[in-house]
Amino acid sequence: DGHHFNCEKLNTAFHIVFVLDYSISMSEQDIKPIQDFPIYDDLTKKHNNRIGAVYQAVYLFMNTRKNSAKITPDSISLILFNHKTIVPFEYRDLTNLSDVLNSMLKYEAGGLTDFDSAIQKAGILIETHFDPTKYVLLNKLNTLTILYNFFIYNFLFRVNVIIFLSDGECKTPTNQLNDICKQNKENG
Repeated sequence: DGHHFNCEKLNTAFHIVFVLDYSISMSEQDIKPIQDFPIYDDLTKKHNNRIGAVYQAVYLFMNTRKNSAKITPDSISLILFNHKTIVPFEYRDLTNLSDVLNSMLKYEAGGLTDFDSAIQKAGILIETHFDPTKYVLLNKLNTLTILYNFFIYNFLFRVNVIIFLSDGECKTPTNQLNDICKQNKENG
């Protein structure tokens, strides 16, 4: 709906996990990449459809995050799903957006839709790339130090974010989502 989320902690590092539907319905051409925006020409060669619009939105989001991260860069992972789940890349930094874009462009829409395995894979990636050293260091600091050096707090945590985009209808994978939340809570 075009809502702008105003982040209060732009310097917090995020592990952003994109979970993108690339089932056959994403090949419909009722929604297409927007002209006069970056990467339009690259997208319309093979992706002048819903998945192309999604790839463009993901690219623009990554570019915005890259330009807004002052000190601590984000890491991103990409999960594509239809009735199968693939991971074109995981836990990459945002230094080379062209490389990330080219990884996405290899995949065209096709197949059925299954949310379960995609959400489960997101949980696995978050767990795989959890870095306990960032949490242990914070736990060793006392409260006064954290308040005095508040900027340290921002750079010790890598916050996990899942961005799920689909045009499909499936049963909500409640168990998988609950498992991810429980796992993150246990990890700190």
